[in-house]
Amino acid sequence: MLVLKRWLHVWYLGTIVEALDDDMVLVHVQGDSIEKDVPMPRTALLPQECIVAPPPRGWFAQRNDIVYVYVADSSCAPTLREHGLLLVGTVIERIPQHDAALLDVLLPGPNNVRRCQLGLGFLGPITLDTFQATRERLEQLPHHATPDAFQHT
Repeated sequence: MLVLKRWLHVWYLGTIVEALDDDMVLVHVQGDSIEKDVPMPRTALLPQECIVAPPPRGWFAQRNDIVYVYVADSSCAPTLREHGLLLVGTVIERIPQHDAALLDVLLPGPNNVRRCQLGLGFLGPITLDTFQATRERLEQLPHHATPDAFQHT
């Protein structure tokens, strides 16, 4: 199961690799060694779903690229599918040693952004026009509560 796990102000895409008990799971973050897998309470994680299947190849994102994001919180995935939308984001930094990128992801609702580290396989290129049109459509959807969304200026 895909999840986001928070450390400081960034949410990291990970996978639950083992259920330790009813409340605790072992989470692996893409690009980290197995020794860095960490036990976490289920309640501290945000379950994720692929909105549509990512393309067979990811996008080797560069700083300032605008991208589609193929994963979203399970709680807002049905709304995104209903409206035929994917999330979009802006790459802040590439992290090649983890096959990942740090990006600001636009969530449903006005001015709703989350900083995430996501694997490159969950990103895809888009044009500026498509990014702007998608951003406008996302802003019109009901606000998606997020633990650390910040006002984007």
